[in-house]
Parts: sequence; structure tokens; C-alpha cells
Amino acid sequence: LRQTVSQFGYQGTLAWSVELDRQQNDGVRPNHELERFEASIQLKQQLTLRDSVLGVVRLLDFDAEDNFQYTQPSREYHPDYRFEEEGLPGMLLAGYHREWSPGVHTTLLAGRLADERHFTDEHQEFPILGTMGDMVVAPFPDPAIMTYDFEHNFEVYSVELNQIYADHHNTLNLGGRYQFGEFSAHSQMQPSEQWMERSRYTLSPDILNNEFTEDMRRGSLYAYYTRTFLDTLHVTAGVAYNTVTFPRNDRNLPVVEGQDTEAQWSPKAALVWRPWNRATLRAAYSRTLGGVNFDESVRLEPAQLAGFGQAYRSVIPESLVGSVAAPTFEVMGLAVDFKLPCNIYYGLEVERIDSEVDQALGAITVPPQSMTLGANSRVRESID
Repeated sequence: LRQTVSQFGYQGTLAWSVELDRQQNDGVRPNHELERFEASIQLKQQLTLRDSVLGVVRLLDFDAEDNFQYTQPSREYHPDYRFEEEGLPGMLLAGYHREWSPGVHTTLLAGRLADERHFTDEHQEFPILGTMGDMVVAPFPDPAIMTYDFEHNFEVYSVELNQIYADHHNTLNLGGRYQFGEFSAHSQMQPSEQWMERSRYTLSPDILNNEFTEDMRRGSLYAYYTRTFLDTLHVTAGVAYNTVTFPRNDRNLPVVEGQDTEAQWSPKAALVWRPWNRATLRAAYSRTLGGVNFDESVRLEPAQLAGFGQAYRSVIPESLVGSVAAPTFEVMGLAVDFKLPCNIYYGLEVERIDSEVDQALGAITVPPQSMTLGANSRVRESID
């Protein structure tokens, strides 16, 4: 069951929109229920002919059991899995726009992002990895059976300034974004009695109870230039620099404190050509460094080039690898769009998106000749 309500309008110089979305799913098997409520409120006030302000508030309340997809749901589902997420508010934004003259615009966007998540499960399997120094030797045949209680919170503040200069043939888009905040994690893990009875190992305190807070920082600078030729050809070139500092492993159990930093120069290029009035050719290439959470969703920097997106949280299925932090993206796209005389539109489009991420795993490891299991942040995986 899903219910949605939308209302929008304006009164004088004030415009608004309100959206409510509620979903309830009783499930088709045991432990398969879901309940979600989202609300979005947007207000825009025109202060003068050249000045306007914007406010955005978004709320989220989400409760779910095991809604993951399985090839054999009746055998593979987790009967004790629970997930709760709250963002009250999850997003709070304020923006200011100034038009100095036709084609010259300054925009400022600032806000707060926050999210609280709570996971619990019983009798979950965690692989045990044998290590030698920084090398993983082999997984042990008998995984650890754990009951866990995991809380993950973040609070991030964002500010971005954007400047546009445009005339009939030229458009220059310059900007910078800075985001900072904290991510916190608290995990409690308890081995099952049956596994402890047959296991020879003891568990270190950092697995049984671990709590920490790490800083997150992101800085971005970007520039895009578009040149128009004969009103039919638009060529865009751009570059962006991003650096992100984020928690090493704050979401994959067992969590481990520490930080990683990623930085990247990202070239951009795009072309839109209309050789005649019923056909348009589009092409684009871009590289991008992604964010840590939904911080990537708050931006004034262009999210697309020639109709091809360049801003993603992740394109790697989270059902396979979980959520990822600071992935890199490479996007290449080519399209031809046609318009027939009877107002029928059709097109052909080819797009390739490559994504890579190198991240620390939540790993339970045991060094040679040791009988104590510990959480290890040096075990990493590369995904593309």
C-alpha cells in the first residue's frame, strides 16, 4: 500500500510545494514488513526583482524487516533482522540567488544533513580470515555466529557558492563546495552459545563493543565553459577537483576507527549539435569522485552534461557489496534524438558507466599462532 499527496502553489511573491509519501508493505513471507514515511517542503520567496531565497526541509521515518532479495527467499531470509532509519529532519537547506544583470548569476546554498540508522540481527555469519602481516592467507571453514546491535549516525554541514557568466555565445560556470561533519558508529556483537561451545577462540574487546566518532571533510572546486557556434553547436569543457576525508570503516561490521582520504582531478567534455531542426546529436564524457553518503545529492555543480548524468551515489548494487564511500565514476555517452512532424519523439542512446571503489572491509581476523579474534582495518577490497 502506497499513498502520496502533493500540493503546490503561489501567493504573490511566495511559492511552495509539499509532498507526502507513505508506504506500508505487509510482505509475502515471514519478517518481510516495511513501513516508510517521507515528507518534503520547499518554499521560495522573491525578495526583489533580482533577489530570491529558497528553503527546503525533508523528513524520513523508515522501519523495515528483511526486505532483501534472495534466489530462495524461504531458505535464505533472516528471521530476526530489523532496520530503522530516521532523518528528522534529514535535510535542511537554505539558498540565496542574485541576478546582477541578464546572464550574470550568483547562488549560495547552505544546509545540514543528518541521518540515524539502527540495525539488529541474530545468528549472523561473519567469516574469519587468517592473516600474515597485511596479507589475508585464507578464510577459516567455520565462520563466527554473532548477534549484533549496530547504530550509525552522521551529521554533515554543506556550503556552496556558484557563479555564472553567460551571453549569447559563451557560458562560464564557476563554483566551490565545502562539506564537514561527523560520522559515529556503535556496535555490540555477541557470539552465539553454540558457536562458542565448538570454537577454540576468544574475542577481543573491539569486536564485542566498539564506539567511535570520525570527521568527514570534502572540498570541491569546478569550472565549466560552454561555447555556442551558429546557434546549433554547443561545446562544453570543464574540470573539477575533489578531495574527501571520511571514516575508514564505519558501516561494515565489525567497524574499525580510522580515516581514509581520496582526491581526484576530473575532466569533463560535452557536445550538443543540431544539424537540422528535427535531429540532435549529444555526446559527453566525465570523471567524478563520489561522496560518502547522500552528501553527493546536495550540489549546485551541474549534475549532467548533454543529458548524461555525472552525479551518482553508487552504481554498484548495494545488495551485493553494501554501501560504498568515495567511489570514482567514468561516464561516456552518445545519443541521437529525433522529432517527427506529428510531434512524436524517439531516440537512440548508448551510455557506459564505470565505477571503482577501494574500501576497508569489516573483517574478523586471527594472526598466526593466536587464539584471539580481532577486528582488522587493513583488509581491503577493490570493486569495479
